[in-house]
Amino acid sequence: NMDRVMAIVSLDTIDHLKTKTKELAMLTASIVAIEMIQLACWISNFLFLGYISLSPDDARSVAEYIFAAALSSLICSITGYSMVYGVCSGLDTLLGQAYGAGKYKLMGLLVQRAFVMLSLLGVIICYIWSYSGHVAQYLLRVDADTAVLVKEWSSTMVVGLLPYIIFEV
Repeated sequence: NMDRVMAIVSLDTIDHLKTKTKELAMLTASIVAIEMIQLACWISNFLFLGYISLSPDDARSVAEYIFAAALSSLICSITGYSMVYGVCSGLDTLLGQAYGAGKYKLMGLLVQRAFVMLSLLGVIICYIWSYSGHVAQYLLRVDADTAVLVKEWSSTMVVGLLPYIIFEV
């Protein structure tokens, strides 16, 4: 049975597959590296929370801080980062079409308009994030202390929103 498979697949086909695999790896290496760095930024937040030192009068545990940070990151991902990513995914399609048609000025115009639109969207997202504690308390049914921590964590996530928008555009 294996002889039949080897008869179908010639050495030229195997060499062609190896060449194409190497080309694909070279083209995607930078994208994979960028995505890994971006993921490392998200993970590092939680790693630092694991080493938080609490004052003696703080009744909350480290687990509560980590839970609030995870919940806040979930809310921020759903209400903010996913919207920015969705708009930029559509922008990628339009930019590819403009580039293929040789309309380079249109590409610049699309990027400028997307940046302005996403900056305005960022203001709305910041407003939504300012109420993330209420979202956690009333919709997700967490206690008031955890909701305060969720709001605090979301307000620190606001700092990274504009760089994320610039990165995505």
